[in-house]
Amino acid sequence: MFPLQREAIEEMKRRVSKDLPRKVYDEAALYYRFLKARDFDVDAAETMLRNTLQWRKDNNIDKILTDYKRPEALAKYLDKLLLGYDKEGCPYFYVAVGKYDVRGIHMAAKYPDIEKAIVHVVEEGEKLLDKQSKKKKRIETVIRLLKLQQDNYPERMKNFFIINASSLFTLPFSIIKNF
Repeated sequence: MFPLQREAIEEMKRRVSKDLPRKVYDEAALYYRFLKARDFDVDAAETMLRNTLQWRKDNNIDKILTDYKRPEALAKYLDKLLLGYDKEGCPYFYVAVGKYDVRGIHMAAKYPDIEKAIVHVVEEGEKLLDKQSKKKKRIETVIRLLKLQQDNYPERMKNFFIINASSLFTLPFSIIKNF
């Protein structure tokens, strides 16, 4: 880590220390990820982190793994996505988007349930990443994906592969992937 990056981390820590739980406050990786996601612009990273903290509070995200049970129609598609771990110890998920009955999912569940179920999956991934990071004792490098993930889980996804996606997915994705 470069001296300017260390300074940015210390500045972020100073600015948001009173708003974070103690167990999170000491994790330099948290500040690093938000700063990296905003090209080490401390003001932008602070805004992003504060927005995430508010979003987590508003949506009760810290209890989603214990208090939320996915609707059965969504569990069929979202259970058992973890295939294993890559050589660096990062979790490896497989999501067969092309085989999803998108219309059926929308008929079986309302959008808020779908969003909550996806956040549940991402939180499970976060838990695995934290476990693996502690095991490996290092910060994992990951890429941007979706706006929800990028805004609230910056720099956490390493790879994203789409296999046999239907045209209902590929056209919208080809438009948004550049963002």
